Amino acid sequence: MSYEQTLIELPTYSHKQLEEVRKRCALLMQSKSSTGNSVEEADWVLEGVLHECQHRGIYVGRTFHLKRSGSFAGFATKSAELRDLLTECAPGLDPVQRVALGQVCARELANHLADRFNTPPSFKLLMDRIDWIPEALEQAFPGYMASRLLGLTVRYDGTGK
Repeated sequence: MSYEQTLIELPTYSHKQLEEVRKRCALLMQSKSSTGNSVEEADWVLEGVLHECQHRGIYVGRTFHLKRSGSFAGFATKSAELRDLLTECAPGLDPVQRVALGQVCARELANHLADRFNTPPSFKLLMDRIDWIPEALEQAFPGYMASRLLGLTVRYDGTGK
């Protein structure tokens, strides 16, 4: 089936079939971004979580990747939706700055979860609660998302000023 045929047939699919297509697309997008070497294609939210785990001494493994779309309570789908939201709230970031934003998000999520559950977060908890990042960012940087100023948390022009 060609791409054009798929687009034509999509409206005839049931809700369950469309959900399955969405899950497979999210998985394929995540697997393509994790196998590619380009920072533009990377899942920068996942990279942020992995960086934060390393920073906190949480062992994840050297070659971690999601095996299926249902892994970690639909992480791939949640991450794609979250990246879209964050891109709207932090317009104009280059790929390296998006990676830095992913690290800020993971750090604030970890802090938020530690405060909420009164215990250091685990890798599984971070992955399962990835959709809490907007709440964590709002707590850390009130109003930045709504005013589209979230990019100010990672901007650096290289001048040191």
